[in-house]
Amino acid sequence: MKNIKKIFTVVLLTCTTPVLAQSTLTIPDDVTIYVVNGQNYDKDRFIFSSTNDLKLPDGENQIVFKFRTTVKQGTDDFKTYDSDTVIAKFTINSTHARMIMPNYWTFTEAQDGIKNLSWQIKTDKGEQLSVTQDTLPGNGIQIARDYEKEVRNYNNHNGPAAISSQSALLTGPIEGNNENVPSKRYKNDDPALQATTSEMLKYWYQKADDKTKKKFNEYLKSQQ
Repeated sequence: MKNIKKIFTVVLLTCTTPVLAQSTLTIPDDVTIYVVNGQNYDKDRFIFSSTNDLKLPDGENQIVFKFRTTVKQGTDDFKTYDSDTVIAKFTINSTHARMIMPNYWTFTEAQDGIKNLSWQIKTDKGEQLSVTQDTLPGNGIQIARDYEKEVRNYNNHNGPAAISSQSALLTGPIEGNNENVPSKRYKNDDPALQATTSEMLKYWYQKADDKTKKKFNEYLKSQQ
């Protein structure tokens, strides 16, 4: 079943992602991204250059991240502070912007500031984008958090920084080479989209082994 899901994921991303215009968000080194538009963030999967430029589709986007900062006080006294897990949504359109994180100069300032994290997203022209943020709640003590599941639950409950599941589907992080990408978005019943989907399904079906083909056929029967 995992193989079947992979096939549909590849087809879905191939058909939806390339039809979106893109923007760029520069991420500071002290910020760790966990989820982008409802999908677990993977540096090997999405475009993330050596300058920490995250490619995003134009329109409403959602990110989940943590901020870590180290403060020096005195000659050799250092302390590291970690923020809560932040979930934030913002709208960006055909521009380059960057996350601006706070600087703390004393332990007291850092300890107070990290609890109520104040940060910004600014474009190269100096325009400050409107950001809605919230704390992504965890489920008690966890060795490894399932951020994607937590974000899905958060969005389903319409938190302040939530985006719709349809929006997350249409605005997943951009993959591959997306230069000169048109801004058109296809509807599900668009003939061009359906033709592409059909071809991709045939391609991945032919690539699958006999076991995966059998599961795929069983899955199709169950959906009828």
